[in-house]
Amino acid sequence: MLKTVFRLELYTKRSVLIKCSIAVVLSVVLLLSVWQGHVRGMFGNGPMTVNETMIEEDIILPASFKKLNPANNISLQHPNTRNGLWIKISQSFIVRRIGYLDKRDLNNITITLLSMQDKRKHLPQEIFLKIYDQDNRVVACLSTSFELGALKGRDTYVLYLIRSSRLMDYQTKSISYVKISTNKQCVSDFDTILIRTVGDKPPKYDFGMCLHKAIENISPKVIHDWVKLNIALGAEVIMLYLQTKAPQEIFNVLLPFINKGVVEVLDWQLEPPLTNVSSSSYGQTGVISECIWYNMHRVKYLGLNDADEFFVPLKHNNVQDMLRYLENIQEARRAGSYIFTNALIKGHKVLPIVKKTLNSKKCDSLSVDTLPSYFKRSEYCLEKGGQSVKMIVKPDAVFTAWGHVLITYRSDKYTKEYIIPDTLGLSYHYRSHWNNYHGCRTLRKETRIIEKFFTNITQCNVV
Repeated sequence: MLKTVFRLELYTKRSVLIKCSIAVVLSVVLLLSVWQGHVRGMFGNGPMTVNETMIEEDIILPASFKKLNPANNISLQHPNTRNGLWIKISQSFIVRRIGYLDKRDLNNITITLLSMQDKRKHLPQEIFLKIYDQDNRVVACLSTSFELGALKGRDTYVLYLIRSSRLMDYQTKSISYVKISTNKQCVSDFDTILIRTVGDKPPKYDFGMCLHKAIENISPKVIHDWVKLNIALGAEVIMLYLQTKAPQEIFNVLLPFINKGVVEVLDWQLEPPLTNVSSSSYGQTGVISECIWYNMHRVKYLGLNDADEFFVPLKHNNVQDMLRYLENIQEARRAGSYIFTNALIKGHKVLPIVKKTLNSKKCDSLSVDTLPSYFKRSEYCLEKGGQSVKMIVKPDAVFTAWGHVLITYRSDKYTKEYIIPDTLGLSYHYRSHWNNYHGCRTLRKETRIIEKFFTNITQCNVV
């Protein structure tokens, strides 16, 4: 009787073992399928899109296929959750959920995170990074330093880079993710931040644009018009950041451009209850610096401006042609940024091509009321110097920047800036009104340069 019971128990244990082995094999097959076809499925809701490929190929995922929270969606693309965008260390200090292994200088490889701090409060005393490799093993617990990435302004929340101490060679081989800790032994930590490698490789795009302030109260038409002209001017990729209250219609009108891979819409959501208070420009220095780091070695030249501003070449067909011309000038080639004078576009005289098109009656759908503002003004004057200038940066050169000037940059390799001659290019500024705006430093002149983009944008040809 005892032998029979023993054999029965042995048979049962073997059956359980076989079933477990089958389950393990099926799990591995399933996970390999996810890896090959739907890496994004681990992070969000669906397969990887064209827009995300460049970013995610720089990420080393844990080999164990650890089930990560959807908050680790490395693209940060809309729609996303607040927990998917930020880690809250305290009510006054939050950290963005993308980190960067900065290998631009192989003699000083570090990890950089972007954080936002209520400038009225004190920074945390110390932050440490608990670093994991692709096998989920702890590689190191590193100390960090803070680098302010903002100048004086009205924003309550300002950018601080969190930069690790220098990594040893063996620590840089397969870094997958980090966790933040306020304990120098990294005993207690916060949630996972995946790491993207910033290395020395050819960029995917020559010229991109970033709307350098998160969107909340801008009309979808203004954004749509801004995107169309920037594409006509030569932008290959355009990035925009949304606040929570931004109209969903903004995303909807941009869908055709998103599906083509030209526009990327990301969520920012720097607002209560995540933060103590609202910040007047939604933490603009954070948006600017993230757009630069996000596009490092992805975009060669990155323009930063508002939804009523455009970089306009005066001697070339588009911005890319102008940038190629500048590469032949030694001072420009060594500069980390190109500075453009602000041209205030004023008056109410439509461009002559608009009158010609309306009089031809060849485009019945065309209406002055629905035309973009840049076709309805034809006079300008220049505002010289100060905070009015705008810039195109070389992301490879930058650590932190404001909308008008680099703050910190790689001074061992680059000079700070090159001033673009007013005869070569300007930043065209189309404010809805000029009330209480400081005046021009030059007389008004006529400008018709935007006419050459009319047919492309309106699809109306009267020639």
